[in-house]
Amino acid sequence: MRVALLLVLSPLVARAQLVLDEPFSTSPTANGWTVNAQMPLGLEALVLDGGVVGNAWQVSQPGGGAGTANRAPCRVRSFDAGTSTEVYARYWVRTTGTNTTYGPYPLILQSPFDTIAEVRFVGSAQAPLQQFGAVLQAVNASGSFIPCVEPSTTPRLQPNTWMLVELAMNGVGTDAGLARYAIDGQLRCSLPIDWTNRRPVFAFIGLCATELGYAGAFTLDELRIGVRPLASTLRLRADASVAATDCVAFEFDAIDTFTGQAAALPRDVSITAVSLDGGRGPFIDSACMTTVSAQLTLPAAGGLRLYARPADQDVISLSARAADLLGSQTVSVQVVRPDAGDMMNGDAGRSDAGLTDAGLTDAGLTDAGLTDAGRPDAGLTDAGLTDAGLTDAGLTDAGLTDAGLTDAGLTDAGLTDAGLTDAGLTDAGLTDAGLTDAGSIDLPGPSPEATYDVGCGCRGTSGGWFSILVALSWRRRGRRDQRPDTQRS
Repeated sequence: MRVALLLVLSPLVARAQLVLDEPFSTSPTANGWTVNAQMPLGLEALVLDGGVVGNAWQVSQPGGGAGTANRAPCRVRSFDAGTSTEVYARYWVRTTGTNTTYGPYPLILQSPFDTIAEVRFVGSAQAPLQQFGAVLQAVNASGSFIPCVEPSTTPRLQPNTWMLVELAMNGVGTDAGLARYAIDGQLRCSLPIDWTNRRPVFAFIGLCATELGYAGAFTLDELRIGVRPLASTLRLRADASVAATDCVAFEFDAIDTFTGQAAALPRDVSITAVSLDGGRGPFIDSACMTTVSAQLTLPAAGGLRLYARPADQDVISLSARAADLLGSQTVSVQVVRPDAGDMMNGDAGRSDAGLTDAGLTDAGLTDAGLTDAGRPDAGLTDAGLTDAGLTDAGLTDAGLTDAGLTDAGLTDAGLTDAGLTDAGLTDAGLTDAGLTDAGSIDLPGPSPEATYDVGCGCRGTSGGWFSILVALSWRRRGRRDQRPDTQRS
């Protein structure tokens, strides 16, 4: 989603301290500019609402003649930079082009002796009326004009387009001077120079120096001279990344071209356009509730913020334009959304499918690990010591209890099955009734010594067989008499 907001406002009271501030809201004469009479005369006019901010001042020359000469209109005004070793100047200019090699010179800074620095616009041999360039010239302590040679790749300038021209002079009054200039925020040339005992005190504007053959016009607006870097560019700042639910703050201020640092504004500046992409807004409150109305200004003291809320895109971007400043760069903010690996947002990461469900708790130690399928179920308890071990198939079922003393011993092969076949040699003899079944427990016969381990050949004598025969004979007699065994002696 892309939102465009257009605002047209008026600047307010000046707040920045400058050594010269000319907004051209009225005629230069009203602000202390005096006529520096030159011939032949040209034309000057205050262009109402024709500048980058309100009115502007325009000069024109119909042309004619040959050679180099000072021209009119030309105006001059003095200023006092004190003992500062730094002087900065800036102005907006729009020109129709130039058909000559020299001129025009929209602004010339001079010492009491001669020129210190100036930027002149030069024609192009290939298309003098369509494209032109600019040259920085400075004058050293000995009075020599020295041009700053720009790289051949320096782009040409376009006519009938507003351009911001900036001039920086460092080391003023010393032999370690440095002259630099920029157009539209781009540094074009730097020139070391000796400015010993030279300081600028005069500013000249208009057609003060040009060729007689020059024909054209240019318009000036928002001229300022100061002893600190001057604001040139609108700047926006915001956090590098935000959450999708945040109300994103964009902070506005102004910076200068030569240092890139925040610079003071002389007065409030109108915000003329705001472009928002990837978000909803802009808003004027930190809760993202109140949308921007029809007016916005960047205060000279700073402090303007706009807000926006992210939409569906992963990036939210904002850019803006302001009167009397170069437009801002686009500021982009990354929108961070919750994903499946973020524990803090509680989705499907560490909390749900990580440590808890499929990790240590459910499928780990508890369910399939030590507790359920480990030691308790298939280990020591179920299939180990308890079921198939000592208890079921060991001592209890197949050991001492079932097949030992109880089942095949005293009960089956004793008194009940008796007879030669069942309880004799086959069933109750050597096989079923060893020492335990057919011995001392079933029959009231001989002493335990004679019946211990019967049939094993371990301790008994021939008395064992005799006792068996006596017992058989006794049982048969008892049956014939049909009298209970317990009555026999």
